[in-house]
Amino acid sequence: MRPFLSTVVILFSLLFGAISGESSNRETGSLGTTKEEIQLRLDEKLRKGATPKEVLTVLDRLKVDHSDYLNRPVLDPGLVAQLDHVNAGGPTYLNTRRIQAIVRDVKRNFPVSESIQIIFLFDEHDKFVKYELRSIFTGP
Repeated sequence: MRPFLSTVVILFSLLFGAISGESSNRETGSLGTTKEEIQLRLDEKLRKGATPKEVLTVLDRLKVDHSDYLNRPVLDPGLVAQLDHVNAGGPTYLNTRRIQAIVRDVKRNFPVSESIQIIFLFDEHDKFVKYELRSIFTGP
């Protein structure tokens, strides 16, 4: 009888831990926990034509991890094509003015967690043009 009781207690603990971990994760995200929530929040906080400093200020206020403003020269188109071929999982942003950000662990389903990567793109006058969202999964 005791092994059965121990098994029930362990299963209950695991289940409760998974549920409480998911709910606490949802409470901590000030930007949101889905692509749709993040998109709505960014659309409300950012305007087209914003400067990199303004975008960084918004990200800091929302407590989102981000890079500095990356202003790289345009690479040789042949090299970009090679990099795009190697990086088949998504576009290569090495030749653009951008800020990279990530909303970590929006979902945790043992053993995999999901984060949302945000790439903010700027024009040649360093004005915000658009952002792109992408799910990133980590786990075994």
